[in-house]
Amino acid sequence: VVAWARPALAQTEVGPFGSCKKGFAIRASAEPLFAPDDKTKVVGTLLRGAPRNPVTIECDDTRIFADEVEWRSAEEVAFFRGNVVLSQSDLNVAAEKAEFHRATRNGTFYNATGTAHLTDRQVDRSLFGTLEPEVAFRAEKIEKTGPRTYKLTNGGFTTCAQPTPRWHMTGSGGTIVLDKRVLLKNAVLGVKDVPVFYVPLIYYPLSEDDRSTGFLIPTYTTSSIKGSGLSNAFFWAIDRSQDATFYHDLYSKTGQGYGGEYRFTASPGSNGEMRLYILDEKEQLNDVGTVVRDAHQTYDLRGHASLALPHGFRLYGRSEYVSDITTKQLYQQNLAEASRRDRYVGVNLNGNIGRYRIAANVEQRDAFFESPRPDGTVDQTTRRQG
Repeated sequence: VVAWARPALAQTEVGPFGSCKKGFAIRASAEPLFAPDDKTKVVGTLLRGAPRNPVTIECDDTRIFADEVEWRSAEEVAFFRGNVVLSQSDLNVAAEKAEFHRATRNGTFYNATGTAHLTDRQVDRSLFGTLEPEVAFRAEKIEKTGPRTYKLTNGGFTTCAQPTPRWHMTGSGGTIVLDKRVLLKNAVLGVKDVPVFYVPLIYYPLSEDDRSTGFLIPTYTTSSIKGSGLSNAFFWAIDRSQDATFYHDLYSKTGQGYGGEYRFTASPGSNGEMRLYILDEKEQLNDVGTVVRDAHQTYDLRGHASLALPHGFRLYGRSEYVSDITTKQLYQQNLAEASRRDRYVGVNLNGNIGRYRIAANVEQRDAFFESPRPDGTVDQTTRRQG
């Protein structure tokens, strides 16, 4: 039996929902529900689907499929059972069963998985495997508590688009607010299927502008030179035109490093980024206890900036300066950078005054060369050009 309800011309009570503004449709076999104490009194409706033809309900931008749907006219909750699928413009959820508030259309899904659209703005889809930007989640119970708010119980989420996500977060409970945040309690970060670390509470931003102040996800590394490493960072979204990131690294063999990075865009043509990193090396010994590297501190200053000044002048600066070239060569993972034997810092100012072009340039470039010592070790000598 196929029954199609005609579109509603006004907000009237429709099927399992309190009202539909744009119209509705129901495709299913309908049976009356009788009162428990009076089998002649109809109090609700039961919809049953046929094999390969589930109950289908359309109301405004919402489509729901289920094996069976039941609601009572005097009650606010409608019950959906068996292979429940909810489809909306920004949400898709599949569950074993669900309960919906008929007026608000908020509901609870049990043993559910789903995806939700993160934002309606234009984004670089290559960040999501050329797919649309979405967050995928699963939970024993998912509650839709608002238009873009969801509560998870014993579940998790990921923004990876791969069939086997590169990372995922699971927790005992939490909330997802689209375009704003994910908050998880008793969270465990997993890489592929391997749990990596546990935190009591984690906040993951889903902001529209991809820039939210907060701690970045820690990273763990291992190296034969540095040893085991744990890196932490804090991102500060100062405003729409500037931000800063602060770093701290801890290595079992090398010691610790810390620093910061600053980026700005003052106006078209005026922008830059600078990064200062300081490495505190501890004394390093070989297998027989001989000192192979003394404890010392080095710094690395890199960056560039271009500023548009009044009267058509422009100031440009660039720095690739390290205090100890041997430290750079030892710890740099990029082969081209590790092979470089120079450091540079320079500033250039140029502009026009009437018919005349004025330019001033100050720079310093140091080139390092190896000189053997009498004892067989190598000394780094410097040839300066400035």
